[in-house]
Amino acid sequence: MAAERQQVEVRARRLLGELGAFEPVTDPAGELRRLAGEVLGMKDAAARLVSALESPRYIGANGTEQLRAEIVVYERALDRAVRLLGEMVKLGLEERQVQLAEAHGALVAQVIRAVLADLQLTPEQQARVPEVVPRHLRAIASGEGGGT
Repeated sequence: MAAERQQVEVRARRLLGELGAFEPVTDPAGELRRLAGEVLGMKDAAARLVSALESPRYIGANGTEQLRAEIVVYERALDRAVRLLGEMVKLGLEERQVQLAEAHGALVAQVIRAVLADLQLTPEQQARVPEVVPRHLRAIASGEGGGT
């Protein structure tokens, strides 16, 4: 097992050399979210391998009962997922994302208010603002665009 791991490490180092220089991380939170997605994907892939097993154990060459490697890989993937997701919660990434979205929403609202004030709308046009603006914002949020 140790020899196999060493071979994998040598291959990985060789691949790293082929890949060349790496860009600095400018969005650590985004990278952490992407990494979490990859870890969860690995966990799900390992779970599929485990579910395809007929038995979690087998009898090894020396006659002793052994746990299948798929189980070990799945357990490690679970542990990594729990650790990484726990770190993300400790760092408050979800709360920070909500705060950024709220701040962005407040800026958009401020811009809309300023534009509407500059347009000097008639009372009839002002009366339509609560109907028109939210409709266009919902269209943008749903990916339909905000065109007229």
